[in-house]
Formats: sequence, structure tokens, C-alpha cells
Amino acid sequence: MYMGVLGYEPDLAVVRSIVERTMDAMPSGSYLVLWDGTNTSPAVVSGAERLAQSGGVPYILRSPEELESCFDGLTMVQRAWCRSPGGDRSIPTRSGSTPTAPWRASPDRPDAAPPPP
Repeated sequence: MYMGVLGYEPDLAVVRSIVERTMDAMPSGSYLVLWDGTNTSPAVVSGAERLAQSGGVPYILRSPEELESCFDGLTMVQRAWCRSPGGDRSIPTRSGSTPTAPWRASPDRPDAAPPPP
């Protein structure tokens, strides 16, 4: 599982290499979970820019297509949104925002639902 860490690598070719080497070391039938920030939200892009300007380690936002290219040569499982275990709890949010229950992407699950609004 690579959870929000590959955005710290500026070179997409290196990210692809990391995924390829990881999967080459795994037995057939293994799964890879990867999530990273994307450049599809102006608020997220602005936040990444502020992080870099503040002297923080830059986080490279990529397009969904760039991230999907990391899976070239692998079989993608169907993705669906479903509630995470403990979905009855709320995620802490900033004051004034609406709390939401945890969601995650998962292959074919009977409790799959469309992504939350």
C-alpha cells in the first residue's frame, strides 16, 4: 500500500519504477493499493502550492491519468465506493463543515455505493 507518499517523488518515471519493482516482488494475484493527491481540485492545488511556498517538502499533484499509468501492465480491479469499517463514526472536520462517514474504494463489494457527495 502506498498511501499518499508517492507525491513526494517529483519524477513520474521513478514512481512507475517503484510500483513496477514492488509488484515484481509480489506473488501472482497480489493487490496494490495506491492513493495520492490529484490536481483536479483547485483547493488541493492551492494547498500544495502553499505547502511548497512555506518551505515544506513539495507534494507533486498528478492527474488521474498519470496515476493510472503507474498500473500499466497490471490488471485493474473494478473500483467501487463503500463505507469503511466503523463507518458509523464521523471524520473530524473544520468548524462549519459537514461531518462525513469514512468511505474507501474497494473491488466488487455487495455494499458498494456511489461516492459520497
